[in-house]
Amino acid sequence: MRPVISHRCIRLVRDIRAQLRCAQVATFLALAPLFICGSAGASAAQPALTIVDEPFMAFIAGMEGPDGYDDVTLHATSQPPDALTRMTIGQVLDYQARLQRQGAKSTAVGQYQVIRKTLNDFVRRGEIRPDELYSANNQDRLARILMNRCNFYDPAHDIDRLGNCLARAWAALPVMTGRKAGQSHYQGKAGNRALTSVEEVRQVLEGRFRDEGPIMVAARRIERLPAISSRAPDRASDPIPLARR
Repeated sequence: MRPVISHRCIRLVRDIRAQLRCAQVATFLALAPLFICGSAGASAAQPALTIVDEPFMAFIAGMEGPDGYDDVTLHATSQPPDALTRMTIGQVLDYQARLQRQGAKSTAVGQYQVIRKTLNDFVRRGEIRPDELYSANNQDRLARILMNRCNFYDPAHDIDRLGNCLARAWAALPVMTGRKAGQSHYQGKAGNRALTSVEEVRQVLEGRFRDEGPIMVAARRIERLPAISSRAPDRASDPIPLARR
């Protein structure tokens, strides 16, 4: 039977999405599941949905940062002073600023290849502090914030609109509709191109809901992906084009 979500549950999901603008709520959601609706939101004959974000995050990580949480853009003109996961956000921003001064085409770092402009924006918005580590947990949390800005956790949101928004966050994803459909939103900039198809993205996004009881946001920490011994030389290097500041 096709799962049904009540209007009340959808409103609650949207409320949670709005609250994610608060750094404290975003941190909580990144650490533990949040049960949004219980059995009152759907009858036994109409199972509710479970929202699971881990498959999509693994999908992105495999294209953007296949070497894991300590991955650095192939365009790096120098290496960081330590493993990224042992550095603070402030230290990572300093390293990215050094890359900019050295003329690097990209400052993308970590499993989700976040550039300096984006990381600095997280700090400016109060979504993470400069003294926090650029740890695996925090990288997952920041990725979820980007996903939430695209309404990833809203079960009523249109798949194509969601995919187009995510394509502006990660260059490896193709634009879903329009004249650039199938291409990276940043095609040709810093060597970027789409590394997957519209059909594959749609399949992953449609799979973010499962019929497993009460609606919940499954925001558990992703287990680190197995180490990859070599990098794909043509993988996307930037979520968004490098902005000189």
